[in-house]
This record gives sequence, C-alpha cells and structure tokens, in this order.
Amino acid sequence: GIRLRPDLYEDLPTFESTTESVAAEMVRAKQLAGAGFVAHCDGTSYGKRSGDWREWGYRRLMRVSKHIDAAIVELVECTFHPATVSMCAHVLWGTQSFSVSNLIDQDDPPPPYGLFAHVRRDVLERRIEELVEAGRLRIESECLQPPRR
Repeated sequence: GIRLRPDLYEDLPTFESTTESVAAEMVRAKQLAGAGFVAHCDGTSYGKRSGDWREWGYRRLMRVSKHIDAAIVELVECTFHPATVSMCAHVLWGTQSFSVSNLIDQDDPPPPYGLFAHVRRDVLERRIEELVEAGRLRIESECLQPPRR
C-alpha cells in the first residue's frame, strides 16, 4: 500500500481468513469514502461521496490514540508560534484560514496538517486538553508549549 494511514484501520480486529479481512476492508473503505476520503479495496476505488456520514467521535478516536497523540506532539513541536488548543485542533483538522496561516507554512504544512479531518474538532480539542492535563504538553498564557525537561 501507498500512503497507508494506520490511524484509520488499526482499530479493526485480526481476522481468521482472507475472506473476512477483505470484507472488513471493503466496509472500512466505504466508511472512509463516506467521510470524504478516497479509499481502495480489492481493485475498487471508493471516492468522495455525499451522503449521510458522521465525523469520528471520542470513543472511536481513542482506539488509535497513539497516532493522534503523536500528531499533536509533532504539531506543537513544529509550529512557528505557540498555539492555542483550538488552533492545534484546526490544523489537525485541516482548516485553511488566516489564523492558521500565521501558525504554519501552508505551502509546506507540517505532516499532521489535515490528517484528522474525519474527527470532530471538539473531540480533537478534548484530546489536546487531556495531553495538557497529563503533562505531555503545557499551556502558558493559553498557549501550548512542549513540556520542559
């Protein structure tokens, strides 16, 4: 696979047979297509579609928490200026706005930019706040800072 996103499939269980795994892969590809991704499964491409889909909530995101946590820490480490919780969530979600452009170079955005467009922004904010509370990130003057060592 090219440009695989473990955060979008690692929550799936291990399957006993190829038939079961291909069926699960097809279901996930359709879910991702419904969320605006282009996904490929068994020779079929599922593209961006309109329809009834919901952004990921907190419980679903926590199944792949190591990926979101790593993306948050990486983002905080590579921003031009300290960012608020809300700003980090907007960058992870992929918002294009003037306030975000002051934080990152949109011509060469950081790797986590837009990786979590399938997750509600309030859920992203909640996870960032949890990392702050756990001491993995620190807030000074309502801005996120990497923890001091």
